[in-house]
Amino acid sequence: MKKTCLSWLFLALLTQPAFAQDATCGEPPYTSDFWMDVRSGMLPDQQTPDTLSPLLFQCLASPDPVLRDVVGYEVFANWLRGGTLTDSAARDLTALLLKGLQKGIGEEGTPTVFGRTFSALILSEVMRRDARNRFLSDAEYQQVVTGIAAYLKAEKDLRAFNDQQGWMHGVAHAADVLWRMAENPRTTASDLDVLLDALKSKVAPEQPVFYTHNEPERMARVISTLLSRSDVSAQKLDDWLYSLVSGVAWRSSFDSELGMARLHNTRNFFQALYFQVLFPAPGNDQARAIEDTVRRALTSLDLY
Repeated sequence: MKKTCLSWLFLALLTQPAFAQDATCGEPPYTSDFWMDVRSGMLPDQQTPDTLSPLLFQCLASPDPVLRDVVGYEVFANWLRGGTLTDSAARDLTALLLKGLQKGIGEEGTPTVFGRTFSALILSEVMRRDARNRFLSDAEYQQVVTGIAAYLKAEKDLRAFNDQQGWMHGVAHAADVLWRMAENPRTTASDLDVLLDALKSKVAPEQPVFYTHNEPERMARVISTLLSRSDVSAQKLDDWLYSLVSGVAWRSSFDSELGMARLHNTRNFFQALYFQVLFPAPGNDQARAIEDTVRRALTSLDLY
């Protein structure tokens, strides 16, 4: 009888999942020390990147910047870039990240921002991988297009960084996703319409937020990347750029903090694009096609 009970116990242990279903990133045994070992390449017995991925995903929402950034981002980036996370697990991760973009969306100043913004950051790594070795189905890719566009439009917590909590940086992280999608040949003209519409909503958001942590540079990189694609109409991009400055009474910017933020952010975006694409000289015909609009925009925004 004793032998039978031990046999059943052994079988039960073998059939347990790789980690307890109620396990939480940061709590014993999955503490910072555990994850730092994983980060250094020391996986525990019978654990793989695939089995640990759902638990590591929880780290992305941690208020602890070590768990979130040093562990969560760096480990996922290494796994995705190095191919140690299988395509199947990467697809499962993509679904989790899209859900992560929505948790607490619309809130401002709350800890839910971490899960959203770091879901976007890891999604940029997923998109980098897909651009180099397509692994998402067409339907899954479309879910990313609509998911990141919806997130970028709806995100209201535009904090970037502070010394206590570390990085948040939702606008920059989402722009990184769009940048990776701009690299990907499978991104269609209709996809670009959706993505550019979303990007426009954050170049100069209707909030008194002044970008100071390279957000304009990260957004401008989306446009500079698209300019290198032969299948993207320079006229479309030129029209999109013109729409950022047309119909705005820029002289009234000095009447409100919101107006000053709009002027500051729009000018910084065009300056970033200028230095990425036009300085010291346009590198291709696509860049030359937008030169006049960029220069005119900078002139109209030079109000000091």
